Amino acid sequence: MAPVEGALALFLCITLVGAAAHKLAGLDRAASAVAGLLGFDASARSLAIAAACVELAIGLAALIPTARTGALIGAAILWGGYALLLDRVARSGRAGFDCGCSLSRRSSDSGDQRLLAAALAALALAVALSPAHAAPGFMSMIAALGLFAIYIAIGELLSIRKITESPS
Repeated sequence: MAPVEGALALFLCITLVGAAAHKLAGLDRAASAVAGLLGFDASARSLAIAAACVELAIGLAALIPTARTGALIGAAILWGGYALLLDRVARSGRAGFDCGCSLSRRSSDSGDQRLLAAALAALALAVALSPAHAAPGFMSMIAALGLFAIYIAIGELLSIRKITESPS
């Protein structure tokens, strides 16, 4: 695996595992987000736990070279599904909806989160379809952690923008 592909694959793994941990650590917020995304409250807490378990399973599976392609295709489908649900929320006029997607403690615009989910889906699909799947090296790990830090910073910046923008 080329160093770039290795770093991107690890970044996606870290992002999935981080998202699962974020949902489980803030289960009430995650359940509220699930209820808002799906439009009903029944079983929202259970569905939030299930989503976290799926993210964790996909993230860990993507660490295994022989399972990486399937896991990252699963990640692309998952993030694509999130993007579609967030698109529905944004089109319904609930732009300030807190989906909890950014790993931030504050909410950000669901339209921004929709684009971020779509970008993660596209990236996961691109890495899944890359030809080589060897274990990434040490520098790929460092790069993946750097990409994850940037991902978290983007979430924080998007939430700050929402707070500082005045309604027009």
